Amino acid sequence: KEELQQLKERHEKVTVNYGIEKEIVVISALAGVCILLIAVLIYIVRTGHLTRTIKRKEYETQIRQKQNKWLSSVLDQLPNKILISDENNKQILANKPFINMLSRCNVDKGITDQEREQVLDLTRECVSSDSESTETSLCSLGDKHYRVRQQTLIHPEEGTQYRMAVFDDISELKQKETALKASNLKAMQAIEAREHFLAVVSHELRTPIAAMMGLMELLEQDLERKESKELLKSAMQSAERLQLQVNDILDFSKIDANQLQLDVHKGNVYQELGATLRSFEKIIERKSLAFELNWTPT
Repeated sequence: KEELQQLKERHEKVTVNYGIEKEIVVISALAGVCILLIAVLIYIVRTGHLTRTIKRKEYETQIRQKQNKWLSSVLDQLPNKILISDENNKQILANKPFINMLSRCNVDKGITDQEREQVLDLTRECVSSDSESTETSLCSLGDKHYRVRQQTLIHPEEGTQYRMAVFDDISELKQKETALKASNLKAMQAIEAREHFLAVVSHELRTPIAAMMGLMELLEQDLERKESKELLKSAMQSAERLQLQVNDILDFSKIDANQLQLDVHKGNVYQELGATLRSFEKIIERKSLAFELNWTPT
């Protein structure tokens, strides 16, 4: 009986609980709410940061679009034809003069296929990766002539490479160059004609002058009067002076060739001027004029 009583007492002290304790439930609920609040707070913070980032990017995009629009309007005012393309030859920016030039390529029948292909090759041609170097070439489109400058551009932030081609209209310079070449050709032809004329004239004059001097030398032997010999001598001196003038004509060609040499020697002014003044004696007598020369040698 005692053993049965002990077992009965033991069984009466056993307490059976069903479910979870309230404290644990409250603690778990509070922890869950805190986690949820933290998650919501993190979501709000990240969403706000993302929203601000998107707004900043949109603002930067708007600023960049305005800058590009302003830059395009500035480039459109330039007379140069400008094209900016990427590494895949995709057009990034082109001003109106360049677009008008391409339109003219397709419409103008005076432009040959070779000229069109040359312009297209220049817009697609690869240039040096050095941003400081510039490659220059020439091309023509009908009656227009262009100097093409090609250069590599590197984006300061992205590091992307772009190619810029600038077409400068040099048609007016080409016209001036053509006119200058024509003028130089005419000048050279004029110089050649002058040299030919001088050579012919000097040759044609030297022959009769030499004949005159030879005949006067023969005539001098037959003259007996002193006055006649003096007149013949003056005539011979005039002929010699004429021959010197013919030789001076040839000096022009020597001056052009930088081959002129001066013959410096002493001379007698009386002998040089006497024959010249004596040649006017008969003309003065026919006009009944007085001719006197007062000269004292020094």
